[in-house]
Amino acid sequence: MKTTTYSSGLRALLSIRNLNDSLEKNQTTLVLIEKEINDLNSDTSVIIQSNCTIESYEKWKIVLKESDSPAFNVNKILKTAIEKIAIKDSSSSTDLWKQFDLYFSELKNTYQNLEELGIEFLPDREHEFWKRDIGKFKEIILPLIDAIEESCRLQLRIIERYSSNELVQITDSLLLGIPNDFTSEEAEKYERDYLVALKDFKQEFHKEKNLWDSFLDILADGSHQSPSENVMMSRWIEGEKGDLK
Repeated sequence: MKTTTYSSGLRALLSIRNLNDSLEKNQTTLVLIEKEINDLNSDTSVIIQSNCTIESYEKWKIVLKESDSPAFNVNKILKTAIEKIAIKDSSSSTDLWKQFDLYFSELKNTYQNLEELGIEFLPDREHEFWKRDIGKFKEIILPLIDAIEESCRLQLRIIERYSSNELVQITDSLLLGIPNDFTSEEAEKYERDYLVALKDFKQEFHKEKNLWDSFLDILADGSHQSPSENVMMSRWIEGEKGDLK
């Protein structure tokens, strides 16, 4: 069992506790993503135009144009998710993420095609530089998109599952003892403490089985675990499968 799921859950709870800061950060990141994509498209187009035939450059522009729609829609869906979180509206979340997955897959496929076109069109001496430049999509842009998507998906799932009172119970219990200035970047560092808090949370709400089980489901990315899988996750949280770190 990997521990990153729990770090994700902690980041989601932190972002709900610090909702205004989280929303502002995600909005800023969306602007950055748009800028990074525009810069990448501009820089790589210059490389292709400077080193390839006119025919090759025209083919490049056609494929590059194909990235406009999925890039726009990915940004639009994430912006919608941020707006829904701000008003605690989880309605239509399933359809929202289905659309996101579709457009995000199209966006990744388009840039994979662009990378391959560059290798095809450019002389061998440019291949190393090309992979470095086009690689910014995977190294910089994808992680930014993944971070917002992960944060928003978990926040909407938590908002959907719990009443305002339950959410207060959860955040108060799980974030007890965690400093107010604790940041999402520290989630991995403090994960052991988070797992201890999870254990305490289970004990505190052991009579509210639905609350505990639904929280496990959220941490498992909404994958509707079997009873045996829930037992395994519970045991892992309680340290029965060995050291937590």
